[in-house]
Amino acid sequence: MKDIRTLNTLFEKFKNPTKEDYATIAISLIKNFSIIKQEEDTEGVRNVKYRIADLEMYLYSIDDPEDAGTLNRDCIEGQWFIHRFGVDIAFRTIRSDCGELIKFGGVLIRGLEKYEDEKHVGNICGCQRCMLEMFNATSELPKLIEDNALDDVVVYNDKRIESKPLPYRYFKANVDWMMERK
Repeated sequence: MKDIRTLNTLFEKFKNPTKEDYATIAISLIKNFSIIKQEEDTEGVRNVKYRIADLEMYLYSIDDPEDAGTLNRDCIEGQWFIHRFGVDIAFRTIRSDCGELIKFGGVLIRGLEKYEDEKHVGNICGCQRCMLEMFNATSELPKLIEDNALDDVVVYNDKRIESKPLPYRYFKANVDWMMERK
């Protein structure tokens, strides 16, 4: 498996992903990309970076309805898709000639490592907490960026956390989810 290291290559995969692409996408997101924003509150302005540490993959296809619980969406690859469970980095939605949604999905962010001005300040666990953390206290949308590769990081694959567990969860080893945050 070859890591994806550029946004262009990543978003090419997001245009028409298959389940065979999951491991490459997930491991690449964890090792080679970050999410950045400028956070502003009463304490001032900080440059914030998040490294994805836990994610789940969802993909509905009319040809393979195994993931029938995937939330409907009409997105372009790489867009934020906010929903009641959290936030996804969306795959491109594919429609039939008559406009029917035939393929859609994305990457649900379940866990983040947070850095302020390059200093690790804590970890955020849980889909909704990650969404709120990323989108609060900022005037602009967070951005997915290419980052320094974390080649030594170990990424595990396990079942997603849901009523019909499928093996589409990926998470970084050795994250201290009990670490006290700022």
